[in-house]
Amino acid sequence: GSGLDAGQNGIMLSVWIAGNIVFQVPVGWIADRWSRTGMLALMCLVSLASLACLPWLIADPLWLWPLMLLMGASLGSLYTLSLALLGEKFRGADLAVANTGFIIAIEMGVMVGPPVGGTAMHLFGDAALVPTFCALLFLHFLVIVRLRRRGMP
Repeated sequence: GSGLDAGQNGIMLSVWIAGNIVFQVPVGWIADRWSRTGMLALMCLVSLASLACLPWLIADPLWLWPLMLLMGASLGSLYTLSLALLGEKFRGADLAVANTGFIIAIEMGVMVGPPVGGTAMHLFGDAALVPTFCALLFLHFLVIVRLRRRGMP
């Protein structure tokens, strides 16, 4: 385990949520001026890198709290930037259909992610959770790159 007690885990989650909330506007502002798809790809890579660092930094509060803030900012931005891209690409009834598809995809991830992580942990031990989710984030990144090459803004 991480060695953190329930109170520390609660603080860790709170810092993660704070990162998600505080950085929505700056990330959106940058995406509006640069590239929404580019920012989505960047936030995916930042999420992957911050998650990959977690096993090494979890025991050091000096690094854990900034990492949680960064992870909250980057992972939280994936949802928001994706919605912004939907709004940019679709209008009217098409936007409603696209949003429905997006919500279905999100909910499928919510349903499939925990069993995938749990299975990895069962087969390969607790340490397999982070690499499994890093691999899923990398697949997400590859999809974003492919969409960008197809002309997504």
